[in-house]
Amino acid sequence: MATLTSTAAEHFGQEIGSFRRYLRAENKSDNTTRIYTDAAERFANWLASESDDDVVEWGQVRRKHIQEWIIYLGEQGKADGYRNNWFRSIQQFWRWWAEEFEEPNPIAGLKPPHVPENLGALLKDCEGKCFIQRRDKAILYVFMDSGIRRGELVALRVEDLDLDQRETGSSGRGDGCGPSRSAGRAPAS
Repeated sequence: MATLTSTAAEHFGQEIGSFRRYLRAENKSDNTTRIYTDAAERFANWLASESDDDVVEWGQVRRKHIQEWIIYLGEQGKADGYRNNWFRSIQQFWRWWAEEFEEPNPIAGLKPPHVPENLGALLKDCEGKCFIQRRDKAILYVFMDSGIRRGELVALRVEDLDLDQRETGSSGRGDGCGPSRSAGRAPAS
């Protein structure tokens, strides 16, 4: 978890604290709250120390700053998937911020960094007829086709699966009833 530098805390800390309270009030999991606020703290630290512009409040952030941060992460050797995760996490902060302060959302319309699919070898390892191979292939397809979260997948029960409709209904989000998601190719596995 990132710790705000003194400069970042002075300029950006109050809003990050408000964002954390918002996430808790929305009953987001501790892990989700940690990830989203960590992204905001990392971005604030970058703004305070690495940005070429003198940004001292959230309202001064523009699309270019978010793009420059994502580029910076790549220049630091961070993988596409890593940068994609941070983009999606900071996106949640900006959605909240724009609504909370009735300001334009600087991340609106930006796309996350592309993550090329490199699943061929993994799927190839799952080819076969034994139970473990078929199970692992089904798990991968559920992840790929539904966008289900890890915790939701772990919480799935047999009765949550609708093989005819190729959907999963998960109870893993903490509120007892997750969304129905397309399981796509998984039932065929």
